[in-house]
Order: sequence, then C-alpha cells, then structure tokens
Amino acid sequence: MRYTIGQVSAQFGLPVSTLRYYDRQGLFPHMQRVSGVRKFGEQELEALRQEETEIHETLKLGSEENEKKRQSVDELEAVIHSL
Repeated sequence: MRYTIGQVSAQFGLPVSTLRYYDRQGLFPHMQRVSGVRKFGEQELEALRQEETEIHETLKLGSEENEKKRQSVDELEAVIHSL
C-alpha cells in the first residue's frame, strides 16, 4: 500500500515540511512519485521509524547528560554554600 505525504504526516505526527526535508536529504532514495506526488511505501515508513528511534535515543542521551550536569552543579552549589 502507498501513502501520501499528508497521510504519513498524520500517522507519524510530523510536519509535511519535515518529510520533504528528509526526502531532500536522501532518506527515501527509492520513493515512488506519481505525477510528482510522493508515494510512501513500507520501505519509506521503515526508514522513518528508524529515524524516529535514532532521534529519540539522541534526545534521551542528551537529557541524561543534562541531568548529570545539573546534579554536579547542585553538588558544587551545596559545597559553596557550606563554606
């Protein structure tokens, strides 16, 4: 089954502009177009799922690093206040 960019946008909760950007960046090298209209198949949907997973993992790692930094700052502030 093939989906339009609007359908994929709704399914993934992504703006159409993001999907167009991903296409320009080469995320969907084999995407079919019918009269210039993008048609997303299972291969493109899987590529999107993988991209989302990578983004979420990156954000999670960033959040964990920020939490560690906050803890370090809190510890330093506690030492400074105890002086």
